This record gives sequence, structure tokens and C-alpha cells, in this order.
Amino acid sequence: MSVLIIALLAVPDTLNLSLDEAMERAYREAPEIRLTQVEIEQAELGKLKAASEFFPKISAEAGLVRLSEIPRFSLEPLGYDMEIFLGEEHSEQISFGIELPLWTYGRRLQGYALADQGVELARLDSSEVQRTLCVNVTELYANIRALEEAQYLTLAAQRNASRHLANIKEKYDQGLVSHLDLLQAETKEAEIVPELTDITEQVKMLKARLGILLNIGPDTVLVLDQSLEVPDSFSTFYSLEKVLSQRPAWQQIQLGKEMVDRQIKIKQREVLPVLGVGAEYKAERSFMTNGEWNTDWSYTIGAQVPIFNGFAGYAEVQRLEKELVKLNIQAEVLSSQVRFELTEAEGELKIAYARLEAARKKENEMTELLRTVRRRTAEGLASDVDLLDAELGLRKAQTDRVMAERDVIVTYVKFQSVVGGF
Repeated sequence: MSVLIIALLAVPDTLNLSLDEAMERAYREAPEIRLTQVEIEQAELGKLKAASEFFPKISAEAGLVRLSEIPRFSLEPLGYDMEIFLGEEHSEQISFGIELPLWTYGRRLQGYALADQGVELARLDSSEVQRTLCVNVTELYANIRALEEAQYLTLAAQRNASRHLANIKEKYDQGLVSHLDLLQAETKEAEIVPELTDITEQVKMLKARLGILLNIGPDTVLVLDQSLEVPDSFSTFYSLEKVLSQRPAWQQIQLGKEMVDRQIKIKQREVLPVLGVGAEYKAERSFMTNGEWNTDWSYTIGAQVPIFNGFAGYAEVQRLEKELVKLNIQAEVLSSQVRFELTEAEGELKIAYARLEAARKKENEMTELLRTVRRRTAEGLASDVDLLDAELGLRKAQTDRVMAERDVIVTYVKFQSVVGGF
């Protein structure tokens, strides 16, 4: 019974994921996404703080003061000092106050709008992370599925090579084939082992990387149960202006310019007066009021006008205007970068489609070659080694075709990411 329990506990969990499910989990669990969500929450709290400037500030104060009076008299003729203790009293005080700026020349409104744009900036940053994450998850998924198919083809080739080696050994013992044929068969079987090991380790490594991206524990077996289809074609009709407008990084730059403009307006209006009102209610009891509570209230209406603060305001406005210059330069750089990315992505996708077409033709050629060699072997015109070569050649052509399909899928996703398809 205990052995059965241990065996059950040792069985790892299995998580089956399609590409859409993997993407959904990545958008929810990836560390980069969770970090951007925290930044969005921080920006929303900053917006809440800016909104609090529209509410009055209410304060309360209470105090207890101990008063004692001990006068001293000096009687020099008598040669000693005299102290007279007049007693001890306490003073109690409670006050409530309220303050509210009435007019700040739009500084509060601009500050709230700036905080709201800060939230939008954080969300755009999250969108940019999602765009990159989409490409990374799709690339990992496509690589794993292609390598798993290559692994299956290589295992089948290894079994065929082992079967052919057994046949050749039997014929060698009967003196029907030469020692060279035997060595060639043994070599071809041995050459498959490191290739299979390499593919197997690559699958493990890529699954581990995808597991980290999806926040999957090391004890969970990840199974990808969707075969990705190769897009038939792609469109090269796009506009640079439209591509830029859909890029979160471009939107961040444009939003950054608006935010700097608001900061400049806020800084420029700091030299204008602030109008505000305030009121205070006070209750006090002490020996001066004969131990009775004395209440009073007062109000203030005032304006605060900054006179001179050196060159701090001027320097800050100039610094913000330099930020605008920097953002304009960043916009130019991003525009050139996107233009290059479009050219590069389109070129890589055309190359990937051309290689896929060549790989498919090679697979058809090797399929026909294998059919011919099998017929010639049955007629005694080709050896078992020739048949093994043809089978391994077809397996290599099939593997190359699988990898070419992988390249098309990955480059297509990258191209769609560049043109704003995600």
C-alpha cells in the first residue's frame, strides 16, 4: 500500500496548452506583465492623490498644558530668600480647522490631467510588453512543436536504421554483404544518436524557458497539443504612418510630449497667486476662564503670491523644454527603426517562404527517390545500405521541411508584430 502511495505521489502533473491558452497564461502570469500591472496600479494611486487636491483639508488638534507659578522674593536685610507657591493650573484646548484652495489658475486641473496621462503611459508600456511577449511565446511554441516533430522523425529513423543493421548483420554472417556494408550501417545508426540527443535536450531547454515565462512549476510536465499552421501568404501593403500610430512606443512618445507640455504649464503658473479660504473652531479651558470652556471660531480669506525664488522656476521650464527636444529626437529614431524593421521583416519572410518551397520540393524528390530505391532493392539492383541512405535522406528532407515551416511561422509572427497585427 505504501509503495502505491509513493508511486502516485511521484506522478508529475501534466498541463496541456494550446497556443491561445499559452498566450493567455503568459499575459496573466509572465513576470514582465505582472510588473507592468504593478506600475499601472501605482499610476492609478498617483491619480487618486492628484484628485485629493480638490477636497478640503480638515485638521484637528488637542492639547493639555501644565502651568505652575512659583515667584521668589529676596529679603536682603534678613539674609534669606522667600518662595511663595501660588499653585498649579492646567490649560486644555481643542481646535478644528478646514482649508480649501479656491483658485490655482488651473494647476490642480493640470496636475490631475497629468496623473491621468501617467496611467495611460503605464498602460501603453504594458501593451508594448505584451507585443514582445506575443512574439516570444509564439516563437518558443513553434520551436518546441517543430523539434518534437523532428524528434519523432529521428526516432523513426533510428528504428529503421537498427532494423537495417540487424538485416545486414544477418546477411554478413551468411557472406552475402561485405564488411564495408556492415561498417557503413553501424556508422549510420551511430550518427543518429547524437542528433537525437541534441533535439531531445533542445526540447527540454525550450520547455523550461517557456515554463518560466508562463510561471509553471518545475514539477509540471508541459504538453503542447496544437500544431501550428503555416500561413499561405502575407500582404505587403502597409503604411509607415499607420504602423507608427499603432506602435505603443510611438504612442508613449506622443503622450510624453503632452505630459511635458502640461508640466511646463504647471511650472509657469506657479508664479501666479493662489486664492484660498480657511476656518478654525477652537475650544479652550484654563484658569483664565475660571475653569469654564470658552469657544470661538475664525475664518481667513487670503492670497499667496510668490515674489522671488531665484532662477529655479526658469531653469525647470528650460529643462522641460529640453525634454521635448529629446522626445522629438526619439520619435525620429523610432521612425527610422520601424522603417528598417519593416524592410527586414518583409525580407526575412520572403526568404522563409522561398526556403519552405525549396524544402517541400526536396522532400518530394527524396520521397520519389526512396520509392525508386525500394523497387531497385526488391529487384536486386540496390543494396540495403542504399535503401538505408534513401530512408535517412527522406527523414532529413522531412526534418528540413518542418524547420522551414517553423521559420515561416516565426518570421510571420514577427512581421505581424512589426506592422501592428498584434
